[in-house]
Amino acid sequence: MQFDSIDDYFEPGGTLAEQLGDEVLRRDLEHQEWLLRNLAANREDRALEEARQDALAAGRTEPSDDDVAKWLTTLQAAEKDLPPDDCWA
Repeated sequence: MQFDSIDDYFEPGGTLAEQLGDEVLRRDLEHQEWLLRNLAANREDRALEEARQDALAAGRTEPSDDDVAKWLTTLQAAEKDLPPDDCWA
């Protein structure tokens, strides 16, 4: 999921602050957006590192894009307590 702006989640034609009129809620939403961005970045970094370790164990110097995608899917599923949809098949 891509987070470009917190204002993307509200009706066009005004800012989030205008629509909500509540600065506390806006700060809370901005903090949640920040947390989600960091979670996504950490997940991507970990997927790349896990894929690199697998590639080295298999005698390759770099992981393929598919290797990274498999790890990313696995980590996303683990965060949601879901099975990883047989991404390792």
